[in-house]
Amino acid sequence: MTLKITLKVLVLFVIISFSSCAMFDPIAKVNLNSLKLGMTKEEVRATIKKRPDNIIAAKRDAETENLIEVVQYTQEVDPVGTYWLYFENNKLTKWEKATIWRQPEI
Repeated sequence: MTLKITLKVLVLFVIISFSSCAMFDPIAKVNLNSLKLGMTKEEVRATIKKRPDNIIAAKRDAETENLIEVVQYTQEVDPVGTYWLYFENNKLTKWEKATIWRQPEI
């Protein structure tokens, strides 16, 4: 009885693992051609098919109370291919190639 349950759990784990790998490829190239201003972070993630590295900057505008975040995407095979995507209230407002010589402008 426990062998059947263990086998079912193992099969379920393998199926979930493979299906989650199909959605996001950590070494996929970052293709910005499909991005559109106004996309949400979730839409960007689904379009790029890659999870962001992290949020590298964030601030709340004192006057408007808008939340501004800068999210970083890096191509694992090309460390020069690092991009900063700017979101204001969860909407894409701009993107640019990252550089070590300056910080994101928020």
